[in-house]
Amino acid sequence: MMSRRPRTGSWVIGLGTAALVLTTAAAGAGAAAPASNFASRYAQYSATETQLLQQAAAAGASTTTAAYASTVQTINAQVAALYAAEQVLASAKTGIPAAGAAERAKLRAEQKTLTRELRQVRSHAGKGKKGLKAAEKRDLKLKEKIWTAQLKQVAYELAHPALAAGNWKTHPYDHGLSGLQQSILTLQQSAIHYTQLWITAAKAPAPTGGTPATITGLAYTQATIAVPASGSPAATDAVATMPVVRDAQSNVLADAGTFSIAGPTAATGVAVDSATGQVSVSAGATLGTYVVTYTQGSVSESVNLTVSQ
Repeated sequence: MMSRRPRTGSWVIGLGTAALVLTTAAAGAGAAAPASNFASRYAQYSATETQLLQQAAAAGASTTTAAYASTVQTINAQVAALYAAEQVLASAKTGIPAAGAAERAKLRAEQKTLTRELRQVRSHAGKGKKGLKAAEKRDLKLKEKIWTAQLKQVAYELAHPALAAGNWKTHPYDHGLSGLQQSILTLQQSAIHYTQLWITAAKAPAPTGGTPATITGLAYTQATIAVPASGSPAATDAVATMPVVRDAQSNVLADAGTFSIAGPTAATGVAVDSATGQVSVSAGATLGTYVVTYTQGSVSESVNLTVSQ
């Protein structure tokens, strides 16, 4: 079994990873997102989440939406904490030292050593090619593969001084900062997702069979309806806002109630459509105040309408 040879710094290339050195470095470089792009996307997601939270608050709370609200609150709190950490790291990255002359000297020395070792391996393989056992041939082949990959990496670092410290200067914190930024953006998207579910859950009606506990919001287009002249069509007033029916847990129930109307004693000429709530006032109708009531189950809500001349 061949031995592992340590590279400059604290990391080591083993048999299974040597061939991946250059590929891994290239993949890591491609994953780093520009700081300006992160700032732009962070601001965009923050603005979207702020708007959605306003909609969620306006939609009201219930036991159904409470879980979503708690989840969103937790995610947003962690996003804020991670963003604070990101800002500290982003500010401090300018202080990361560049590779100096000593580091480059080590790389040149390592280049010489690798070149000599690679030459020896190839020479040994060439001279004893016929007499070598299968295991020895495999061992020499692995050594040649590892030394070649390492030599290419050293040559690349020497040709690119900014990378001589193991990419720490070009890619701050060994890609940790870019990874943190991506995690923040992903969590922001998650918060947006759950906030949208929160809004949907708040708007979604519960089954019609739920037990109504409250009714609110009934309003008409007009507060006063003028009696039409004799021979003219009936005047009408439509519901401007349908009432919202909720159960005891504040879940919104499907509309399944009916409208009714009551007015002065022996009043005539004023009627309401029990299904739509539209009020009709015919010519010669009794003047006065009328009460339109929407009832569902054992609860109801009423509004006053005035019929005038």
